[in-house]
Amino acid sequence: MSGYLIVAGEASGDYYAARVAERLQDFNPEFLCGLGGEALAAAGVSIWENPLDRSTFGVQGALTNMFSLISLARRTARRAGEEGIKKALLVDTSGFNMYLGSLLRRRGIDVLHYIPPGVWFWGRWRARFLARRGIRVATIFPREADIYRDYGVETHYVGHPLAGELSPPENKEENLVAVLPGSRKQELKDILPIMAAAVKILRKKRPELRFVLARAPGLDDALFQPAREAEIDIVPGKTREITGRAFLALAASGTVTLEAALLGTPAVIVYRTDSLTYWLGRRMARVDAIGLPNLVLGERFLPELIQKDLTAESLSEAAIDILEPARYNEVRQKLARVQAMLDREDTPGRVAELVATGRGEQ
Repeated sequence: MSGYLIVAGEASGDYYAARVAERLQDFNPEFLCGLGGEALAAAGVSIWENPLDRSTFGVQGALTNMFSLISLARRTARRAGEEGIKKALLVDTSGFNMYLGSLLRRRGIDVLHYIPPGVWFWGRWRARFLARRGIRVATIFPREADIYRDYGVETHYVGHPLAGELSPPENKEENLVAVLPGSRKQELKDILPIMAAAVKILRKKRPELRFVLARAPGLDDALFQPAREAEIDIVPGKTREITGRAFLALAASGTVTLEAALLGTPAVIVYRTDSLTYWLGRRMARVDAIGLPNLVLGERFLPELIQKDLTAESLSEAAIDILEPARYNEVRQKLARVQAMLDREDTPGRVAELVATGRGEQ
Protein backbone atom coordinates (compact mmCIF):
# COMPACT_ATOMS: atom_id res chain seq x y z
CA MET A 1 0.00 0.00 0.00
CA SER A 2 1.04 3.60 -0.50
CA GLY A 3 -0.13 7.16 -0.09
CA TYR A 4 -1.05 9.62 -2.83
CA LEU A 5 -0.63 13.37 -2.91
CA ILE A 6 -3.54 15.25 -4.55
CA VAL A 7 -3.34 18.99 -5.27
CA ALA A 8 -6.10 21.33 -6.46
CA GLY A 9 -5.81 25.11 -6.35
CA GLU A 10 -9.24 26.34 -7.47
CA ALA A 11 -12.86 25.41 -6.86
CA SER A 12 -13.37 23.58 -10.16
CA GLY A 13 -10.15 21.63 -9.72
CA ASP A 14 -11.19 20.76 -6.17
CA TYR A 15 -14.41 19.28 -7.53
CA TYR A 16 -12.70 17.27 -10.30
CA ALA A 17 -9.95 16.09 -7.95
CA ALA A 18 -12.53 14.91 -5.41
CA ARG A 19 -14.21 12.69 -8.01
CA VAL A 20 -10.85 11.04 -8.72
CA ALA A 21 -10.07 10.72 -5.00
CA GLU A 22 -13.30 8.79 -4.53
CA ARG A 23 -12.25 6.32 -7.23
CA LEU A 24 -8.72 6.02 -5.84
CA GLN A 25 -10.26 4.37 -2.79
CA ASP A 26 -10.78 1.32 -5.03
CA PHE A 27 -6.99 0.85 -5.05
CA ASN A 28 -6.77 0.74 -1.24
CA PRO A 29 -4.28 3.56 -0.71
CA GLU A 30 -2.67 3.83 2.71
CA PHE A 31 -3.70 7.49 2.81
CA LEU A 32 -4.72 10.42 0.60
CA CYS A 33 -3.32 13.86 1.41
CA GLY A 34 -2.62 17.20 -0.20
CA LEU A 35 -3.92 20.68 -0.97
CA GLY A 36 -7.54 21.48 -1.69
CA GLY A 37 -10.87 22.56 -0.35
CA GLU A 38 -14.12 21.18 0.99
CA ALA A 39 -14.77 18.77 -1.88
CA LEU A 40 -11.42 16.99 -1.49
CA ALA A 41 -11.80 16.88 2.28
CA ALA A 42 -15.26 15.31 1.91
CA ALA A 43 -13.72 12.69 -0.42
CA GLY A 44 -11.43 11.52 2.37
CA VAL A 45 -8.30 13.53 1.61
CA SER A 46 -6.28 14.85 4.56
CA ILE A 47 -5.89 18.54 3.70
CA TRP A 48 -2.49 20.03 4.54
CA GLU A 49 -3.45 23.54 3.40
CA ASN A 50 -6.36 25.07 1.51
CA PRO A 51 -5.03 27.24 -1.34
CA LEU A 52 -8.45 28.07 -2.81
CA ASP A 53 -8.52 31.48 -1.12
CA ARG A 54 -5.26 32.32 -2.90
CA SER A 55 -6.76 31.85 -6.36
CA THR A 56 -5.32 34.24 -8.90
CA PHE A 57 -6.80 35.72 -12.02
CA GLY A 58 -4.94 37.28 -14.92
CA VAL A 59 -1.31 38.30 -15.03
CA GLN A 60 -1.66 41.02 -12.41
CA GLY A 61 -3.23 38.67 -9.87
CA ALA A 62 -0.57 36.02 -10.42
CA LEU A 63 2.21 38.55 -9.81
CA THR A 64 0.56 39.70 -6.59
CA ASN A 65 0.50 36.17 -5.15
CA MET A 66 3.73 34.85 -6.65
CA PHE A 67 5.91 34.63 -3.55
CA SER A 68 3.27 33.08 -1.31
CA LEU A 69 2.55 30.44 -3.96
CA ILE A 70 6.25 29.63 -4.40
CA SER A 71 6.53 29.18 -0.65
CA LEU A 72 3.45 26.94 -0.60
CA ALA A 73 4.85 24.75 -3.39
CA ARG A 74 8.16 24.31 -1.57
CA ARG A 75 6.44 23.43 1.69
CA THR A 76 4.27 20.90 -0.10
CA ALA A 77 7.17 19.21 -1.89
CA ARG A 78 9.23 19.06 1.28
CA ARG A 79 6.39 17.48 3.25
CA ALA A 80 5.68 15.01 0.44
CA GLY A 81 9.28 13.85 0.71
CA GLU A 82 9.03 13.55 4.48
CA GLU A 83 5.78 11.55 4.22
CA GLY A 84 7.30 9.13 1.71
CA ILE A 85 4.85 10.00 -1.08
CA LYS A 86 5.56 8.08 -4.30
CA LYS A 87 2.72 9.26 -6.54
CA ALA A 88 1.08 12.66 -7.04
CA LEU A 89 -2.02 13.89 -8.87
CA LEU A 90 -1.92 17.59 -9.75
CA VAL A 91 -5.20 19.04 -11.02
CA ASP A 92 -5.40 22.14 -13.22
CA THR A 93 -3.89 25.38 -11.72
CA SER A 94 -1.19 25.31 -14.38
CA GLY A 95 1.48 27.77 -13.17
CA PHE A 96 1.51 26.59 -9.56
CA ASN A 97 1.28 22.90 -10.42
CA MET A 98 4.00 23.10 -13.08
CA TYR A 99 6.40 24.44 -10.47
CA LEU A 100 5.24 22.01 -7.82
CA GLY A 101 5.46 19.13 -10.29
CA SER A 102 9.09 19.91 -11.05
CA LEU A 103 9.89 19.97 -7.31
CA LEU A 104 8.17 16.64 -6.80
CA ARG A 105 9.98 15.01 -9.73
CA ARG A 106 13.33 16.04 -8.23
CA ARG A 107 12.34 13.92 -5.24
CA GLY A 108 11.60 10.94 -7.48
CA ILE A 109 7.83 11.22 -7.14
CA ASP A 110 5.72 10.06 -10.10
CA VAL A 111 3.54 12.98 -11.22
CA LEU A 112 0.34 12.94 -13.28
CA HIS A 113 -1.04 16.36 -14.26
CA TYR A 114 -4.79 16.05 -14.85
CA ILE A 115 -6.24 18.97 -16.85
CA PRO A 116 -2.67 20.06 -17.65
CA PRO A 117 -1.50 23.53 -18.70
CA GLY A 118 -3.35 24.83 -21.74
CA VAL A 119 -1.31 24.69 -24.93
CA TRP A 120 -3.99 25.59 -27.45
CA PHE A 121 -3.81 29.33 -26.99
CA TRP A 122 -0.10 29.85 -26.36
CA GLY A 123 2.74 28.46 -24.29
CA ARG A 124 3.81 25.35 -26.23
CA TRP A 125 6.91 25.67 -24.06
CA ARG A 126 4.76 24.24 -21.26
CA ALA A 127 4.62 20.93 -23.12
CA ARG A 128 8.42 20.93 -23.45
CA PHE A 129 8.70 21.78 -19.73
CA LEU A 130 6.61 18.77 -18.72
CA ALA A 131 8.32 16.47 -21.21
CA ARG A 132 11.80 17.28 -19.90
CA ARG A 133 10.74 16.56 -16.33
CA GLY A 134 8.94 13.32 -17.13
CA ILE A 135 5.55 14.58 -15.96
CA ARG A 136 2.66 12.59 -17.42
CA VAL A 137 -0.58 14.29 -18.46
CA ALA A 138 -4.25 13.31 -18.58
CA THR A 139 -5.93 15.71 -20.99
CA ILE A 140 -9.63 16.46 -21.26
CA PHE A 141 -9.55 17.78 -24.83
CA PRO A 142 -8.44 15.65 -27.82
CA ARG A 143 -6.71 18.49 -29.66
CA GLU A 144 -4.54 19.27 -26.65
CA ALA A 145 -3.62 15.60 -26.39
CA ASP A 146 -2.25 15.76 -29.93
CA ILE A 147 -0.08 18.77 -29.09
CA TYR A 148 1.34 17.17 -25.95
CA ARG A 149 2.17 13.98 -27.83
CA ASP A 150 3.95 16.00 -30.51
CA TYR A 151 6.26 17.35 -27.78
CA GLY A 152 7.07 13.93 -26.39
CA VAL A 153 4.90 14.02 -23.27
CA GLU A 154 3.36 10.74 -22.09
CA THR A 155 -0.24 11.68 -22.79
CA HIS A 156 -3.58 10.06 -21.98
CA TYR A 157 -6.82 11.47 -23.35
CA VAL A 158 -9.43 10.72 -20.67
CA GLY A 159 -12.38 12.78 -21.89
CA HIS A 160 -13.93 15.74 -20.16
CA PRO A 161 -15.39 14.95 -16.72
CA LEU A 162 -18.42 17.15 -17.36
CA ALA A 163 -19.36 15.22 -20.51
CA GLY A 164 -20.22 12.22 -18.39
CA GLU A 165 -22.32 14.32 -16.02
CA LEU A 166 -24.23 16.65 -18.32
CA SER A 167 -26.60 16.03 -21.20
CA PRO A 168 -29.35 18.08 -22.83
CA PRO A 169 -32.75 17.94 -21.09
CA GLU A 170 -35.70 16.56 -23.00
CA ASN A 171 -37.33 19.99 -23.22
CA LYS A 172 -36.08 23.56 -23.34
CA GLU A 173 -38.05 26.44 -21.86
CA GLU A 174 -38.73 28.49 -24.96
CA ASN A 175 -37.87 32.20 -24.65
CA LEU A 176 -35.78 31.66 -21.48
CA VAL A 177 -32.37 33.33 -21.69
CA ALA A 178 -29.71 32.47 -19.09
CA VAL A 179 -27.48 35.39 -18.09
CA LEU A 180 -24.11 34.03 -16.98
CA PRO A 181 -21.69 36.90 -16.25
CA GLY A 182 -19.07 34.82 -14.42
CA SER A 183 -18.25 33.95 -10.84
CA ARG A 184 -15.49 36.45 -10.06
CA LYS A 185 -15.83 39.98 -8.76
CA GLN A 186 -13.90 41.59 -11.61
CA GLU A 187 -15.85 39.67 -14.23
CA LEU A 188 -19.12 41.01 -12.88
CA LYS A 189 -17.79 44.56 -12.77
CA ASP A 190 -16.58 44.39 -16.37
CA ILE A 191 -19.29 42.29 -17.99
CA LEU A 192 -22.62 42.47 -16.16
CA PRO A 193 -23.38 46.17 -16.88
CA ILE A 194 -23.02 45.45 -20.61
CA MET A 195 -25.18 42.34 -20.38
CA ALA A 196 -27.83 44.30 -18.49
CA ALA A 197 -27.86 47.02 -21.15
CA ALA A 198 -28.16 44.37 -23.87
CA VAL A 199 -31.13 42.84 -22.05
CA LYS A 200 -32.92 46.20 -22.15
CA ILE A 201 -32.41 46.33 -25.92
CA LEU A 202 -33.53 42.73 -26.39
CA ARG A 203 -36.71 43.35 -24.42
CA LYS A 204 -37.72 46.05 -26.87
CA LYS A 205 -37.00 43.88 -29.90
CA ARG A 206 -38.14 40.54 -28.48
CA PRO A 207 -40.59 41.24 -25.63
CA GLU A 208 -41.42 37.54 -25.25
CA LEU A 209 -37.92 36.78 -23.89
CA ARG A 210 -37.43 36.18 -20.16
CA PHE A 211 -34.03 36.63 -18.53
CA VAL A 212 -32.67 34.79 -15.49
CA LEU A 213 -29.26 35.34 -13.93
CA ALA A 214 -27.62 32.43 -12.10
CA ARG A 215 -25.83 34.08 -9.20
CA ALA A 216 -22.58 32.52 -8.01
CA PRO A 217 -22.13 32.31 -4.23
CA GLY A 218 -19.85 34.50 -2.13
CA LEU A 219 -20.23 37.71 -4.14
CA ASP A 220 -21.20 41.16 -2.85
CA ASP A 221 -24.86 41.94 -3.43
CA ALA A 222 -23.96 45.37 -4.86
CA LEU A 223 -22.29 43.72 -7.87
CA PHE A 224 -25.71 42.63 -9.12
CA GLN A 225 -27.30 46.08 -9.14
CA PRO A 226 -27.13 46.38 -12.98
CA ALA A 227 -29.17 43.17 -13.24
CA ARG A 228 -31.79 44.48 -10.83
CA GLU A 229 -32.05 47.74 -12.76
CA ALA A 230 -32.61 45.73 -15.95
CA GLU A 231 -35.30 43.67 -14.14
CA ILE A 232 -33.41 40.41 -14.67
CA ASP A 233 -34.55 37.63 -12.34
CA ILE A 234 -31.65 36.70 -10.03
CA VAL A 235 -31.50 33.12 -8.73
CA PRO A 236 -28.78 32.06 -6.27
CA GLY A 237 -26.83 29.06 -7.52
CA LYS A 238 -28.62 26.59 -9.84
CA THR A 239 -26.34 27.60 -12.74
CA ARG A 240 -26.55 24.25 -14.48
CA GLU A 241 -30.29 23.92 -13.93
CA ILE A 242 -30.96 27.35 -15.40
CA THR A 243 -28.50 26.83 -18.26
CA GLY A 244 -30.04 23.49 -19.12
CA ARG A 245 -33.58 24.86 -19.20
CA ALA A 246 -32.58 27.95 -21.18
CA PHE A 247 -33.16 28.34 -24.89
CA LEU A 248 -30.14 30.65 -25.14
CA ALA A 249 -27.30 31.81 -22.87
CA LEU A 250 -25.33 35.04 -22.66
CA ALA A 251 -22.15 33.68 -21.11
CA ALA A 252 -18.76 34.90 -19.96
CA SER A 253 -16.00 32.79 -21.47
CA GLY A 254 -14.98 29.88 -19.27
CA THR A 255 -16.18 26.47 -18.18
CA VAL A 256 -19.79 27.64 -18.16
CA THR A 257 -19.72 27.92 -21.97
CA LEU A 258 -18.73 24.25 -22.18
CA GLU A 259 -21.45 23.35 -19.67
CA ALA A 260 -23.95 25.17 -21.87
CA ALA A 261 -22.72 23.22 -24.90
CA LEU A 262 -23.05 19.87 -23.12
CA LEU A 263 -26.54 20.89 -21.99
CA GLY A 264 -27.45 21.70 -25.60
CA THR A 265 -27.85 25.44 -25.02
CA PRO A 266 -26.51 27.80 -27.71
CA ALA A 267 -24.58 30.74 -26.28
CA VAL A 268 -23.16 34.11 -27.16
CA ILE A 269 -19.69 34.10 -25.58
CA VAL A 270 -18.35 37.35 -24.17
CA TYR A 271 -15.31 38.49 -22.27
CA ARG A 272 -13.32 41.40 -20.92
CA THR A 273 -10.17 41.27 -18.83
CA ASP A 274 -7.43 43.63 -17.68
CA SER A 275 -5.46 45.32 -20.44
CA LEU A 276 -2.15 43.64 -19.62
CA THR A 277 -3.56 40.10 -19.70
CA TYR A 278 -5.40 40.81 -22.96
CA TRP A 279 -2.36 42.41 -24.60
CA LEU A 280 -0.13 39.48 -23.72
CA GLY A 281 -2.76 37.01 -24.82
CA ARG A 282 -3.18 38.63 -28.19
CA ARG A 283 0.57 38.63 -28.80
CA MET A 284 1.03 34.98 -27.89
CA ALA A 285 -2.25 33.39 -29.00
CA ARG A 286 -2.08 30.60 -31.60
CA VAL A 287 -5.86 30.40 -32.03
CA ASP A 288 -8.49 32.89 -33.14
CA ALA A 289 -11.17 31.78 -30.66
CA ILE A 290 -11.46 31.62 -26.87
CA GLY A 291 -14.77 29.78 -26.38
CA LEU A 292 -14.23 26.16 -25.38
CA PRO A 293 -16.97 24.76 -27.66
CA ASN A 294 -15.43 26.61 -30.60
CA LEU A 295 -11.97 25.27 -29.75
CA VAL A 296 -13.22 21.70 -29.42
CA LEU A 297 -14.74 21.71 -32.92
CA GLY A 298 -12.00 23.87 -34.40
CA GLU A 299 -14.47 26.39 -35.79
CA ARG A 300 -16.06 29.57 -34.48
CA PHE A 301 -19.68 28.46 -34.67
CA LEU A 302 -20.70 30.32 -31.50
CA PRO A 303 -20.32 34.12 -31.64
CA GLU A 304 -17.56 35.65 -29.50
CA LEU A 305 -17.48 39.28 -28.39
CA ILE A 306 -14.21 40.22 -26.72
CA GLN A 307 -12.89 43.46 -25.19
CA LYS A 308 -13.91 46.48 -27.30
CA ASP A 309 -16.12 44.34 -29.54
CA LEU A 310 -18.37 43.69 -26.56
CA THR A 311 -21.09 46.34 -26.41
CA ALA A 312 -24.76 46.21 -25.51
CA GLU A 313 -25.64 46.66 -29.19
CA SER A 314 -23.31 43.94 -30.50
CA LEU A 315 -24.45 41.49 -27.82
CA SER A 316 -28.13 42.04 -28.52
CA GLU A 317 -27.56 41.68 -32.27
CA ALA A 318 -25.64 38.41 -31.81
CA ALA A 319 -28.41 37.04 -29.61
CA ILE A 320 -31.12 37.86 -32.15
CA ASP A 321 -29.05 36.33 -34.95
CA ILE A 322 -28.50 33.03 -33.14
CA LEU A 323 -32.24 32.77 -32.34
CA GLU A 324 -33.10 32.72 -36.06
CA PRO A 325 -34.54 29.17 -36.52
CA ALA A 326 -32.20 27.85 -39.23
CA ARG A 327 -29.14 29.24 -37.46
CA TYR A 328 -30.36 27.93 -34.11
CA ASN A 329 -30.86 24.39 -35.40
CA GLU A 330 -27.41 24.41 -37.03
CA VAL A 331 -25.81 25.43 -33.74
CA ARG A 332 -27.68 22.73 -31.81
CA GLN A 333 -26.32 20.09 -34.19
CA LYS A 334 -22.77 21.28 -33.61
CA LEU A 335 -23.26 21.27 -29.85
CA ALA A 336 -24.18 17.58 -30.14
CA ARG A 337 -20.84 17.00 -31.89
CA VAL A 338 -19.03 18.66 -28.98
CA GLN A 339 -20.74 16.23 -26.59
CA ALA A 340 -19.74 13.23 -28.71
CA MET A 341 -16.10 14.31 -28.92
CA LEU A 342 -15.66 14.86 -25.18
CA ASP A 343 -17.66 11.97 -23.71
CA ARG A 344 -15.53 9.00 -22.65
CA GLU A 345 -16.80 6.47 -20.15
CA ASP A 346 -15.82 7.01 -16.50
CA THR A 347 -13.28 9.82 -16.73
CA PRO A 348 -12.57 9.91 -12.95
CA GLY A 349 -11.97 6.15 -12.96
CA ARG A 350 -9.56 6.44 -15.88
CA VAL A 351 -7.56 9.09 -14.04
CA ALA A 352 -7.53 7.10 -10.81
CA GLU A 353 -6.13 4.08 -12.65
CA LEU A 354 -3.41 6.22 -14.21
CA VAL A 355 -2.39 7.50 -10.78
CA ALA A 356 -2.43 4.16 -9.03
CA THR A 357 -1.02 1.88 -11.73
CA GLY A 358 0.51 4.18 -14.33
CA ARG A 359 -1.47 2.32 -16.97
CA GLY A 360 -4.25 3.50 -19.22
CA GLU A 361 -5.22 4.27 -22.81
CA GLN A 362 -3.13 6.86 -24.58
